[in-house]
Amino acid sequence: MRPSVSFAEAPRFVWVSDTVAPVHLVVVALLVLALPGCGLFGLSVACTGNDNCPGDAVCVDGLCIKGAAEGEGEGEGEGEGEGEGEGEGEAFVVGPRPRKPCGQNAGDGCSDTNRTGGDDCSADCVAEETRCGLSVPSTLPATAGIVGGSGGAGCFATIGAAIAAVGIGETVYVGPGTYVSETFPLTPGGPIIGASADQVIIGSNAITTALVEFPVDTDIAHVTLTGGPDNSFTVRIDRAVPHTIGLRDVVINARANAVFVGDTHQVTMTRVAFNASGGDALFVSSGAAGAVVTIRDSVFDDASLAVSSAIDLTLEHNHLPGNNGSTSWGFNAAGLEVTMRGNLLEGAPCQAVVNLAAGTFILRENQFAQMNDLPCRAIQIDQGAVVSLSRTGTDEPNRFVGNTTDLQVVTATAIDARGVVWSNADPCDGINLAAGASVQTDAGSCTP
Repeated sequence: MRPSVSFAEAPRFVWVSDTVAPVHLVVVALLVLALPGCGLFGLSVACTGNDNCPGDAVCVDGLCIKGAAEGEGEGEGEGEGEGEGEGEGEAFVVGPRPRKPCGQNAGDGCSDTNRTGGDDCSADCVAEETRCGLSVPSTLPATAGIVGGSGGAGCFATIGAAIAAVGIGETVYVGPGTYVSETFPLTPGGPIIGASADQVIIGSNAITTALVEFPVDTDIAHVTLTGGPDNSFTVRIDRAVPHTIGLRDVVINARANAVFVGDTHQVTMTRVAFNASGGDALFVSSGAAGAVVTIRDSVFDDASLAVSSAIDLTLEHNHLPGNNGSTSWGFNAAGLEVTMRGNLLEGAPCQAVVNLAAGTFILRENQFAQMNDLPCRAIQIDQGAVVSLSRTGTDEPNRFVGNTTDLQVVTATAIDARGVVWSNADPCDGINLAAGASVQTDAGSCTP
């Protein structure tokens, strides 16, 4: 029997509202995961019915909700449910937020059921018009170059030709198609906006150079980047002059590694799907000290994080599926500042899924789930790390669910982890400590 859940006012993790409803479940066990409504996880629109959800998940308030363990329970509040069971818990969802379809965003001017361009409503939910024989956003500047259509002035066959013609700061719009006859790497002088990531494919697995380098402040949105060197990066942000760079609604299928940051840039990546063939989704070099990097609502599919520079890094509402044993998030630099909020990290054969070696780390509202293959541990804390795990204010707690080892501390340090929800009734059962280390939980202090 599926537990009865009401999301009339969903908990904060559901991101439907910011209020927590008085809804309680009495269940044997319930693990709730965020799954894509349709299409690619993290780039999909909100589900509109159960048919949009994979497997036995159900669509609730635009999110696909799945109970990993079923049980019988009694619902209380606006939801209904009857039955018998033991243990009290609450339903919550972490990971990337599905995107609302066009027409559900205030003032978007469109009525559509998807975020695919070319159907009178663009991927950014803007009404479309016809230029160069293509449906393009009506907000596209008159000076923009348009690629993939037909016509006269302002219409181009290749992205490189459009970049060369339009000038610094001008937009290049890329229509549906696969673009491999380019001179790579592309060096955009202004925004590159595609019809949608599933319609615009730039590069191929046969391309063995970087696909994009950035000489100026700019953004790339709604495209798929495929290819790159076997031992380097698909996207390089390493020019000597600091830039402000944005990647939005982009899929990166890298041969080895996805994004390299090599200087003091400001980089924001939103709803990016990283597939790095076991390599790094993001690598920040030692020369990038002072950079500010934000990654939110993104998916690390067969892709890791490797940060070894004193940067300011924010990770919000991302998903590490854990479908490959080599994937992990590793941080090791004095002066590094990392904020992790609302991320879902799932298990796989591993050493440490999150390795906090050196730096200052604030962890809030994350879930670390099903890391149960030895010698897997959800978090490892080394001697150079200053870590805040405890629940504060109105934040939801960090949660460990179904792990063999929730936390390993390999140095003699004291960790405050009050307010954390642990895999075991006795939190100390899932905590490994070096001599002199201790972890303070709501149940008491764990020592070696």
